[in-house]
Amino acid sequence: MTNKDKKKIITEFEMMKDFEQSTRDFYIKISSHRDVEDQRVKDTFTRVAEDEQRHIQIVQKIINIVNNCL
Repeated sequence: MTNKDKKKIITEFEMMKDFEQSTRDFYIKISSHRDVEDQRVKDTFTRVAEDEQRHIQIVQKIINIVNNCL
């Protein structure tokens, strides 16, 4: 694998991670918004935000693997 290929792969995963972070932040914003009164809605968006955080951690692990092993 060339250095250029490695950089491209990392860039793609960084974009994925950025998207996951943005999505997580959006769900957190909804779950904590003062106009959202239904606790089930708040809880659902909180859980989805937690899922997104796990996705971020997975993508970061992939980035680390590509950086360190390829």
